[in-house]
Amino acid sequence: MKEIARFYDPEEALIAAGFLRAQGLSVHLADEATLAAQPHLRIGLGGYRLLADQRDAHMARIALNTIAAASSSPDTPPAERSDGAPDRCPQCGGPLRRRRHRLLPALLLLTGALFPFSRAGKELRCGTCGHKQQAP
Repeated sequence: MKEIARFYDPEEALIAAGFLRAQGLSVHLADEATLAAQPHLRIGLGGYRLLADQRDAHMARIALNTIAAASSSPDTPPAERSDGAPDRCPQCGGPLRRRRHRLLPALLLLTGALFPFSRAGKELRCGTCGHKQQAP
């Protein structure tokens, strides 16, 4: 067996191993049970080691590198939120955040009433440049 990758996140390690197994490659996660039972040892043991047979190691590395290159592609279009609002500011490209009105919950909290559900405002604000726009 030859080490082809290391992961500190157990979910990522299991997904990578499952992907390679689906490709027909023989792989094994070293120390999987130990790190699942004692997660504080992840850094000390070097994380989850993904091992492959000698004959499958080269193809496994190629498959993982292909997925890594595809996931970091700059050509992916910007995603939109589930409410239809864009994620990016039209002026600078920075992230948009929904502006919340916090005065009413603060007043209710000061008067002793607890009102945990604050209604979101109808305005989106860019986290980078401060540009404001109306939410759809």
